[in-house]
Amino acid sequence: MSTPFDPRNLRLSDNDRANAMNTLGRAFADGRLSMTEYDERCQQIGAAQYRADLDPLFADIPFVTPQPANNEVAVYTRGQVEKAYRSSRNVRAGILGVATMVWIPVSAGLANFHEFFSLSIFLLPALWFVLYVLKPGPQEWYAPKPAKVERERMREIRMASAAYHAELQAQHTTELMQKRMQRKQLASELQMDAMQFARKSFDRFK
Repeated sequence: MSTPFDPRNLRLSDNDRANAMNTLGRAFADGRLSMTEYDERCQQIGAAQYRADLDPLFADIPFVTPQPANNEVAVYTRGQVEKAYRSSRNVRAGILGVATMVWIPVSAGLANFHEFFSLSIFLLPALWFVLYVLKPGPQEWYAPKPAKVERERMREIRMASAAYHAELQAQHTTELMQKRMQRKQLASELQMDAMQFARKSFDRFK
């Protein structure tokens, strides 16, 4: 009788590792993991070969098994969505800003032509109405795409991880310098003790 196949013995694909790291990122963003734990587990995921290797890493946090794309529902915090929305809103603000810079010299040039100048006054309000009320253009100008929110969230995690490693490196450098100074001080003290011992020995045989 053959042994039942255990799916945990399947080798991991790059997509499996990416999904596991994304799940760790969500756990870190939720406050379930410290920066040290997140970094250590990411390294272990990168070195993992089989699905069974992931089990110990998710024993104390929820692991979301990837679903087909048409059934997948991404969940983000309000802050993450608002940040991505502000980033998307910058496109409309940029268009309005450029239009304003163009409108100022044009309207100044039309100041002597009262009919055209009167019409130019309504251009900026009309553009604002089009951009913020009629809302033309791609949907991501008004509602951020989940992929954009996900990229922003992962960017924040990478920045936090980089800052953490930089802090660790600074602490390590400081500790090395302190140990080096301690060794130099100890060597100096030993040298002085040796000189004093030699002087006492010399005085004794005078």
